[in-house]
Amino acid sequence: MKRKNAAALLCALLLCCLALTAQAGASQVGVVVNDVPTNRLHLRTLPSTDADSLGKYYTGVEVEVLDASNFGDWAKVRVRGVEGFMLKTFLHIGTDLNVAPAMPEGIVNNPNPADRLNLRQRPTERSESLGKYYNGTKVTVLGIRDNWYHVDVGGQSGFMRAEYLYVEGIDDGSGSTGGSTGGSTGGSVTGYATVNNPDPADRLHLRTWPSTDAPSLGKYYNGVAVRVLSQRGDWTHVEVEGVEGWMLSRYLSFPTSAVGTDVPSAIPIAYVNNPRPTDRLNLRQAADEDTDSLGKYYNNTRLEVLGVCDGWYHVRVLEDGRTGYMAAAYVTLADLPYMAYGAYAVPGDLPVGYYLVTGQSASVALTYADGHTLSLNGATVADSYVIYLTTGMHVRVNDGTALEHILARPYVSDKTAMAFAGMALLRIGTDYPTGAAIVRPAPGCVAGAYTLYDAASGQELESGKVEGEIAFDLREGTNLRLYDCVISTNG
Repeated sequence: MKRKNAAALLCALLLCCLALTAQAGASQVGVVVNDVPTNRLHLRTLPSTDADSLGKYYTGVEVEVLDASNFGDWAKVRVRGVEGFMLKTFLHIGTDLNVAPAMPEGIVNNPNPADRLNLRQRPTERSESLGKYYNGTKVTVLGIRDNWYHVDVGGQSGFMRAEYLYVEGIDDGSGSTGGSTGGSTGGSVTGYATVNNPDPADRLHLRTWPSTDAPSLGKYYNGVAVRVLSQRGDWTHVEVEGVEGWMLSRYLSFPTSAVGTDVPSAIPIAYVNNPRPTDRLNLRQAADEDTDSLGKYYNNTRLEVLGVCDGWYHVRVLEDGRTGYMAAAYVTLADLPYMAYGAYAVPGDLPVGYYLVTGQSASVALTYADGHTLSLNGATVADSYVIYLTTGMHVRVNDGTALEHILARPYVSDKTAMAFAGMALLRIGTDYPTGAAIVRPAPGCVAGAYTLYDAASGQELESGKVEGEIAFDLREGTNLRLYDCVISTNG
């Protein structure tokens, strides 16, 4: 009899335990609801106000309620992978979950714009990185723990160092306090504006937040169009070719008609200038060598320089309209605009060097210092070609033709089918590519001349007149001097 009673009691206890376990194990959805929306609710290590805090969370943060029955005024919860206890007084559990969120927005703000900020699994530098994010990346702040923010980045949650985030209106002692500067915060796109510095030689900072103390994302030239996102006090929140930041409103022009019509452009023209012309320069997604390449460009590709950012240029490639970043070390700002119809002396009007000839006729007439002349045009040379102007020469640029100074050593690819004309000294593999090439007399000339010699020793390898077409197999380490000849590749 006693054994039966004991067995019955044991069964009853087991059923009770199973019921409690089932009740505790059935998690529910809860949401933080602070008495004041801007307050934050502690996540504690134990169900006591004396227990250590694992973070303070904003109204609207959803939590997984693991047990709301066995800890009195407390509920055991999980907040994006972090377990602890919260006071039930400030939680809505299971019902009435439609709460207006009060989680602030933050912006990644590394002191060095080329750096990326780690999203950590736990609030420690030794924790696994879940991703790295560039300046300007927006995050939602769920809570604060010591010098870390618990954040959501596009659905991925983790921890970021507070000192490297700008968060509006938070004072948590981390030194990353935002703070309103007054005025309207706006919110919708309100059109476009144009950079308009009083001195056209100046450039306007794009800041990570609305303060002159904020790190700069770049400095932009007059005439650069920006998309207006919102305004706050003396500042305008803008987007410049995909990069968001803040500019001082007093240095922006807000036109009533087409973008940029009221501000003379000071945007400089530049050229790709690799030390080795056969290389191509990457257009990067951001001012960092580790970012994706948006394209690769040969020497003398024309660019508009929109802004400057710590060793990088924010550029627009004129041939295809793409925008991105190029390393400034491999870009040269133009010293001359296009030269159109007219007569020019070298070096009085034009410096010695290479010039690209383009246009409907691509026609120029050259007069050398000794008086002899040479006429070239696109029909007899190529759609575009290169000439080399030396001291004492005169050049007449005919109607429908543009003459453009090439600042980098020219590169001729098998796709561009360009040609050199006049006198030129070409270092093979540096100024001109290796491989097959055709040399012929320049149009209007009965004959030309060439000399091929070893670059290291200066020893002449061969020379002669050019009266018809001569085929060369050009090899690196040789130099080719031409006089009254055209050299071209066929693409």
